Amino acid sequence: MADHCHLSKYYLCRVFKAETGEGVYAFIKRLKMEQSAIEMKLGKDKSITDIGMTYGYSSSNYSTAFKKHHHLSPGGISQNREHQLCSTPVYSGSTGTISIL
Repeated sequence: MADHCHLSKYYLCRVFKAETGEGVYAFIKRLKMEQSAIEMKLGKDKSITDIGMTYGYSSSNYSTAFKKHHHLSPGGISQNREHQLCSTPVYSGSTGTISIL
């Protein structure tokens, strides 16, 4: 991302956190957890292990990270249709713009 924006990775991380209140790596992890939950609820044909592997997790690491993020096990969310997912998975803070310069 930093190379694409022609910035150092340290500067990008600092600006990103200042503007969003969330670090780049925390943002990426949150996106993976939100997207995997959506995929789990919509794609009943995939196993939890396969979904975790798709997002770069081993089966045990995925379950732990998922439960920490959603406060519910992956099996529980796939069975519980009423569980609310993040309303805006891309940005959880208040509306605003990111100014790099």
